[in-house]
Amino acid sequence: MKNCINWPMLFFLLAGLFLVSSCNYYCCGEREQAGPPPPPPPEHPIPFVSDQNGAFYDIFVMEADGSNQQLLRDTEYPTRALDFSEDAARIAYIDVDGNQDITRLWVMDGNADNLRLLDDAYHFSEVGISGDGSRIAYNFDPGNRSLGLIGVASDGTDSHRILDTEEYNYNFSPRLNYDGSRIVYKYRYEHPPQSRPVVQSDAGIYQINWDGSNEELLVRDDDYIGMCASPMYSRDETHLYYVWGTWEPWENQIRVLDLDNPLDPPEILYTAGESSISSLHFSYDYSRLIFSNYWGNRNSERSFNLFELSGLKMDPQFQIYSIDAATGGDLQQLTGSDYNSYFQYNDYIFERGK
Repeated sequence: MKNCINWPMLFFLLAGLFLVSSCNYYCCGEREQAGPPPPPPPEHPIPFVSDQNGAFYDIFVMEADGSNQQLLRDTEYPTRALDFSEDAARIAYIDVDGNQDITRLWVMDGNADNLRLLDDAYHFSEVGISGDGSRIAYNFDPGNRSLGLIGVASDGTDSHRILDTEEYNYNFSPRLNYDGSRIVYKYRYEHPPQSRPVVQSDAGIYQINWDGSNEELLVRDDDYIGMCASPMYSRDETHLYYVWGTWEPWENQIRVLDLDNPLDPPEILYTAGESSISSLHFSYDYSRLIFSNYWGNRNSERSFNLFELSGLKMDPQFQIYSIDAATGGDLQQLTGSDYNSYFQYNDYIFERGK
C-alpha cells in the first residue's frame, strides 16, 4: 500500500503555523516598543538655569551625571524657570526683566535655535512642556492676587486659558504628560490675612485635561500635616511623583503614588532634611530622578526675588541633585556648591517656611 499525502490538510497546517508565528512577531514587537525610550545618546543633555559664569541665571546644559556643563544661551534677562521635552530637543523658559517688571515666555530648540516669544502679557512664574515638546502650560497672574493656567502649542497656536481663578486662588507647578493631553499641578487657596487660620479641604495636587475638562484631585494638602508640590507623571502615567513637606520635623520627601490604586499609601522614595526639593525630572533613560534643592534655612529673614536681581547676586543655595529612580539611593550632586543652579525658581516652595 502506498503512503498518500493529504495535501489539503498539509496546506491548512502550514497556513496555521504561519499565522501563529506572524502574530507572535508583531504582537511581541509592539509590546517591546512600549515603555521607556532607549538609553540616551550624548546629544540629549539636561538643560538647567545657573549663574556659574558670573552672569545672572543663563541657560546651561549638562549630562545626566553632571559632567560637560556648557552655556547654551546667554539670556538677556534672568531666567526664572525652564522645562524641557523628553529628548531635550525643545526647551520652554520664562525670563524676568526686573527693571520693567515684565516676564516673558519663550520656546526654542534644544540647540538654542528657532527662539520664539510666546507671551509677555502677564506675570509668569512656572512653565511645563509635554514630553514630545508639542504643548506648553504655564501659570499667569491676572492681577488679582491669584495664579491661573494657560496652555499653548509650541508653535504659538491654540493659546487658551485652562484655568481662570479668583482672588487668593493659586495654581502652581504645571507639568504635562507625554503628548500634552493632561496636566498635573498644585492648587492652593492663600487665606487673606484677616481670615487666617482657616482649614482648607480642597488644596492639593490636581490633574486636568488640556481643554480644561475633568479636573480631579489626586493628593490632598493639609496645613497641619504637610504640604505637597512639584508633581510629575511617570512616562506611562501609572504613577505620580511629587514632593511632600512636613513642618515638625522640617523635611521634604519625594513620594510616588500609584494612580491605579490612589487610595494606597504612597511610596517614600527619598527624604531630605533642612532643605526644599523642587522641579522633579527624569533622565532620558529613566534611570535617574533629577531635582533642584534649596538649602536656605526655613527661618531665614532673607527674601530672594528675581524681579530685584538686576544688580544683586544670591549666595549659593540652589543646587541640582539626582538619585536612583527605582531605589531612591545613590544621591549625587550634579552642580557645584559655589554657584546657584535650578530648574524653576519657585517662590512658593522656597519662601513658604519663612
